[in-house]
Amino acid sequence: MSNDDSKMKVVADWAFRILSALIIPLVGYVFTIQAEIAGLHGQIEVQNERVVRLQGDVSELKVKGKEIEANKLVLVRLEAELKNANGKLDDIKDALRSLGND
Repeated sequence: MSNDDSKMKVVADWAFRILSALIIPLVGYVFTIQAEIAGLHGQIEVQNERVVRLQGDVSELKVKGKEIEANKLVLVRLEAELKNANGKLDDIKDALRSLGND
């Protein structure tokens, strides 16, 4: 029986050594992966903040685009009014010239 106990101790010792040899690198690998995951979470937060900032910029640009369109319409209307006024001034100038020639 002592021979069987001795063999069991040797088997148990070898099993412990093998498991220790496998577990120690595995634990190191797990810690490395956890550190990488934490780094990736940090990068995700930075990117999320950037997305929020860019969405705000896009909203601001949409507002500016609407303002530009409104200004464009005003300028078109003013251009028409100026052409009309210019035509009236030409009529007045022609009338004054015809009065001056008489």
